[in-house]
Amino acid sequence: MASLENPIISHRGATISSMHAEIVTPVARTLTSPQLHDLFDILTHYETYDEVQLFRDPDTIAGYGYPFALQYNPDNTPSYAPKSTVPLLAGVLRSIVLPLPGVRDLPSDFWHVRFQGILSKLGEAELSESYDKGVLGVRKTLATAASAIHESVSRAVLGGVPKGPQRDLFGEYDKSKASDLSRAWDDVVHELTYGTLIDDLFEAATASSNLDDLPPAVLATVDYVIIHVATFMHHVLVLSSEGPYMLRLIEMVHKLIPYSAIRQVLRIGNVATMLNGLTKLLLAKMSMGSISNWIGLTRNADDGMNLLQWIISGVLSADGAEFRKTADSIEKAKDGPPKELLAKIKEYMAKSRSFHDQTRARSFESPTSIISAILHGGADSLTTEQHAQCLEYLSACLAVRDREEITKVLCRHKPDHFTQAIRDVVNSFEPIIRSVHERIDLREHVSSVENILTDFIDTSKPKSKPVPISNVQTSNLKAEDSPTETRAPSIEDYVGLLERARQLVYNLIHDMLNKCPEVAVQYRSYCKQVFKTVSSGQTSVPPQAESSSTSSFESAVEEVQSGGATNNDQSEGTHDVNPMPTEDTPSITGWRKRRGGAGALSSNLQALFSALPSETRARVLTVVDAHAIYLAQLEELSLDRMQHILDDMQPPQSQPERSSNGNTDSGSNTLANSSLQVPEPSRGSRPGSSRSTTAVGLELAKAANSGIFSSPVITASISGPGMFLSRWQQLLDETVVTPAVPGGQPRRGKDVKHALAQGKTVSSATKDAWDPEALTALVESGVPVPPEEERIVVEALGGPFKELVADLVARMEV
Repeated sequence: MASLENPIISHRGATISSMHAEIVTPVARTLTSPQLHDLFDILTHYETYDEVQLFRDPDTIAGYGYPFALQYNPDNTPSYAPKSTVPLLAGVLRSIVLPLPGVRDLPSDFWHVRFQGILSKLGEAELSESYDKGVLGVRKTLATAASAIHESVSRAVLGGVPKGPQRDLFGEYDKSKASDLSRAWDDVVHELTYGTLIDDLFEAATASSNLDDLPPAVLATVDYVIIHVATFMHHVLVLSSEGPYMLRLIEMVHKLIPYSAIRQVLRIGNVATMLNGLTKLLLAKMSMGSISNWIGLTRNADDGMNLLQWIISGVLSADGAEFRKTADSIEKAKDGPPKELLAKIKEYMAKSRSFHDQTRARSFESPTSIISAILHGGADSLTTEQHAQCLEYLSACLAVRDREEITKVLCRHKPDHFTQAIRDVVNSFEPIIRSVHERIDLREHVSSVENILTDFIDTSKPKSKPVPISNVQTSNLKAEDSPTETRAPSIEDYVGLLERARQLVYNLIHDMLNKCPEVAVQYRSYCKQVFKTVSSGQTSVPPQAESSSTSSFESAVEEVQSGGATNNDQSEGTHDVNPMPTEDTPSITGWRKRRGGAGALSSNLQALFSALPSETRARVLTVVDAHAIYLAQLEELSLDRMQHILDDMQPPQSQPERSSNGNTDSGSNTLANSSLQVPEPSRGSRPGSSRSTTAVGLELAKAANSGIFSSPVITASISGPGMFLSRWQQLLDETVVTPAVPGGQPRRGKDVKHALAQGKTVSSATKDAWDPEALTALVESGVPVPPEEERIVVEALGGPFKELVADLVARMEV
């Protein structure tokens, strides 16, 4: 049933076949650099999420390749799949995660016994599908978010970073201009990859804890990252309907973590004694079963749970109790569905994976709701209200089962892979922990982590009073009931949170590098190795590929820049592209950044494209050109939204005039030279913390004097930069869920993304404090829509592309 999760998107405009009919000239076999880049973007986007979805199958992890075992030899040593079935995921793991100091020293059993055992058991548990529940859920939300981020990392690992001239990181960067922050990011990434910036940063962080000692480009890049991370946090916790629910789970876990006990253990001077005490605190199991097993009276008796497992089990159990209440209320409802039909729904849940797949396929193809497919003719007697109750009942029962299965795998499985995996991690990092503990008082940093998490939870709660919404969409409100103010946390609130936390993080980095030189050497070497992986000696595709053909998109760019028509008019026989740049696309600056093509994979993708039949090449080329304009529009929108946030965080008297394309007059910007004044969170600090979060944050942030804010923010931005957010939303919107009524059409994620499953509770302070659907509608106004035919590219080149990546990953050194 993987096809239900990622079907070809329905037509929303002109079809590829109708556009292709207008092509009357031969289609070039060679792609330009921008076209190669956009083809690479499409293929990695869909391939990454397809690989993520494969983990619903318990056998996927066996085909992952090193370090996970395909099978075991007669001598009980593992053998690995020669080619990974999930090459993009495997490539990032091997090139970035496995070389990490500490991780690289993990025993092989950690991967192919403990970690693989946990993932296999979760796959065997067959956790619920969004299609059955009728909502997206937390797992779908987080899986798609991880996929959108992972695909960007995969492109860097496979294609590399284009090499250019050396960048002057001590040049002029106006931190009140989005274009300068974006340029600083590009310059820093380039110098990390090809320059000496890694050594420079390690030396600067070793010498001083003052952020102002870093190059201006690095400081601007920090601001760039903070705004993007703040936007991501806001998107997950505020705009997503699952946000308040996730915040409640985080708060529950945060309250159960024994910070005071951990600080007491860290007071022990002897490293071995300290680690032993910390391990016992978190992992020791005190039960009659564990005692009887230890003295030999029993074997494999249930030895209970350790502290970490108790926290996981307690949170999931309390959460599942709310879903049980929902199911019980439907069973006891006076006018509810007949008991025998509810029993059939429970029987369906106990069936095999193949039966579930067949039922979903029948529901999708009929089409009819999943309830009708489960009950067959029994659903005909249900009223509309009873049918809706059956859907809620199925969703609630699946939610209870999910939590029970996760608890079983992590907390009650024999052998206890989870506990042993934690022990392996502690043992592997022991040399690093030993070095750090001997020279640094970690209690202070544990308090910092506690304060940051407390501040994060407080920041994510509603404001006491609504504040005006200020973003790029407010000037174009169409609906009279569109919100103009909100109590929801704003992007500026999360920027303030990160500003208050960044000096705390930098202090820890400074202490480690300054006092633990052997640890610094390891991590400096690791950073160099990672950026060597993403370096690329090929700056562009071969010259003949750059000049052999001119795409319709490139012609459109030339027309926009020249202000007139080009010779590639449709009347002269060349194909047109849909959509074309209009006044809604202010500029196409992002297109210039994509001249690096697909980096190291440019020639490989060129060969795959050239091998296609002429008709298929034409269809692919049309989609690639449309995708190029889509990416350019996203880049422009992202930059414009970042500029609005920067403008809103300036004092009213210094806010510059904004030009038609969102840029500002640099002559009126005073932010870069202003003093830092981070707004205090409106909520109090957590009782019992060593110091109030506000006091710690303000003291350190003012000392840093290099942040984004220049005055307390009195407006709320609800949209921010980040192209990956739109790609993430695309994956959510394409998710298929069951029809709401018998005989109805399957719904998409965009139809239910604001629905919260019955039984999911949020804190009383957050409930009904804001309307995620109304805010999201405001954010999504003006966001470009991806070409509806992108799956044509995947059908034509997805298989060969996956085989190509699998070959490259198989040759990676491990």
